Amino acid sequence: MARRDSNHPNNLSNVGLIPFLGLVSLLIPMLLMNVQFSKLAVIDSDVPGLCAAPCVTPGGPTLGLVLTVSGQGLMVSGEDVALNGGLRLPCAPGPCARPADYDLNGLTAVLTELKARHPDERAVTLAVTDDVPFELMVSLFDTTRGAPEAPLFPDPTVSAVIGAL
Repeated sequence: MARRDSNHPNNLSNVGLIPFLGLVSLLIPMLLMNVQFSKLAVIDSDVPGLCAAPCVTPGGPTLGLVLTVSGQGLMVSGEDVALNGGLRLPCAPGPCARPADYDLNGLTAVLTELKARHPDERAVTLAVTDDVPFELMVSLFDTTRGAPEAPLFPDPTVSAVIGAL
C-alpha cells in the first residue's frame, strides 16, 4: 500500500484558474466600456382591418382617405367629391430623389380642406411602396396628424402598395 507524503501537496488543479480569473477581470470592464445603448422611437399606428364582406362602420359612411406614396409623388384618394379619381401631388423636378422633394405643404393644404368638410373623420391610410425612405414616412405621419392644437387625421394606418401606380 502506497503512502502519501503529507509534505508534498497536490495543488496542480488550481494552477490554470488564476490566469483565467485575471483574463475575466480584464474582459468584463472592456465589454462594459464598449457596450452601446440604443434609443428606439415608436410611432403609434393601427393595422388595417380585413372584412369578408364589405365593411360596415357604425355612424354612416366614412371618408376612406388613402394617401398613396411612391417615388413619383403623392396621391390622395377617398370618397369625397373633390377627390374624384384621386388628387395627385407630383414631385416638381421629376422623380422624388429625397424626402424634401415631396410636396408636403400641398398635402397639408389638401388635408386641411378635407378636415373642414369632414370634421369627425380621424383615419387616414398611408399606402407606401418599397422605395419610400423612412424619413419621409415620419414626415408623412407628422403631416397627416397635424398640430396638437388643430389635429387633422390623428389615426394613421400603414399599408403596402401592390403593383405599380
